[in-house]
Amino acid sequence: MYRRISIANLPGDPPDAKLCILDIYVLFNDNSYINLEMQVEDQKNWVPRSLTYLSREFDQLKHGDDYTLVKPVYHVGFLNFTLFEDHPEFHATYRLQNIRDGYTRVLIPSDSNDVNKHSITESNAL
Repeated sequence: MYRRISIANLPGDPPDAKLCILDIYVLFNDNSYINLEMQVEDQKNWVPRSLTYLSREFDQLKHGDDYTLVKPVYHVGFLNFTLFEDHPEFHATYRLQNIRDGYTRVLIPSDSNDVNKHSITESNAL
């Protein structure tokens, strides 16, 4: 169950008012988060943008809190463009991992830092 849903960037919001605000932000009862963002136009910044949103929500602790208390954060992007032209696909999940061997549990548990993207342009390939 969710505890709070916030929707930003509503029609009528002044364009210069948007600093770094997600489209939809969901806080669940267990304090985990899902950031949902939709992009119609490729602004060539989705990777750093999504990692910025993910990182901001991952920073949940107060001074003195134990780092094991960090709750999972997920970022889901619905894109109207192909993110990586050399690797088109409808759905992909990206994680922080060791580049050499693909190990994902060294820095952050893989289930707490997923970045998912869904490409609307690749849906016809299914």
